[in-house]
Amino acid sequence: MMKTPHTQVAIYRDDDHETQGYVMYEFVGETFKIREWVTLTTDALLSTTRFIGSHAGAFSRFEYEAPVSDLNELPVLQLMPEPQYEARVVPYMQARIVNLPAFVQALDIMLPTEVVFNVTDETAPWNGGRFELRGGELTRVVQSEAPAITGSIQAFTQWLMGYRSLDNLLLTGDLTTADAKTFSLLQAQLPKQKPVLADYF
Repeated sequence: MMKTPHTQVAIYRDDDHETQGYVMYEFVGETFKIREWVTLTTDALLSTTRFIGSHAGAFSRFEYEAPVSDLNELPVLQLMPEPQYEARVVPYMQARIVNLPAFVQALDIMLPTEVVFNVTDETAPWNGGRFELRGGELTRVVQSEAPAITGSIQAFTQWLMGYRSLDNLLLTGDLTTADAKTFSLLQAQLPKQKPVLADYF
């Protein structure tokens, strides 16, 4: 069942009839409103962009509340024919890690040395404290001589989920460490594609 009753779907399939992208959209007066836009390949991106652009003569306004990763990574706006657009970044949703050891284990990180996460989490006390990463597992410890990185659970979420890079978080002071070189090895093993929370109900 659609989140909105008038939502339509355009699906792009490749030569093998495999779905590689889709656009969920709705006509609202003079506005072509894009609800969701997902593409897995360049052909899917170009084809769905052409589909949307083919409606340019019928609508005076196109609206797409894109995840930030779309705005940063995909040249969606530049691909539209005769683009007249305004891009704005507005608050949307925020991810949060609520079980840091389980999340880190799922990442399957392997480092040649142990490292320590000093995490503050005012909302979930079990999720904060000093943790040592050894052999892909994050374990709470009292003391450790391993290189340490310190920050809030929000900063660790942004880093470990790929929203922001280690360099960016260190630059702004959201994360701090005396051994950035060691943690850059961990950065190289993190997801390269930013996560998208497109449908959360």
